[in-house]
Amino acid sequence: MYQLTTVAHIDPSKLDEILEYARKVAEASRKQQGNVSYNFYCPEEGTDTFLITEAWETKEDWVRHFEAAHVPGDATYEFAAFFDTTFTREPEAYYGETLI
Repeated sequence: MYQLTTVAHIDPSKLDEILEYARKVAEASRKQQGNVSYNFYCPEEGTDTFLITEAWETKEDWVRHFEAAHVPGDATYEFAAFFDTTFTREPEAYYGETLI
């Protein structure tokens, strides 16, 4: 299984808008070939931290999903375009194969 975790630091005042886009991209992503899970969450502390966790059967499945992020009109593209405007600092992304 191939996984990606993104840690983003966002403007908390934009959380409701982010969640509108997140619902659309999560719904669309969960229907894509090879998707195991696609989740968004904020830590309980109520900070500006926003996390995205994705799990895909293979790296190739994730690459197909990622390539869609460059196609105008795709839910991933629309989410990424808005999400990029909400960062208060550079996001961190962690990619890799599941070990255990």
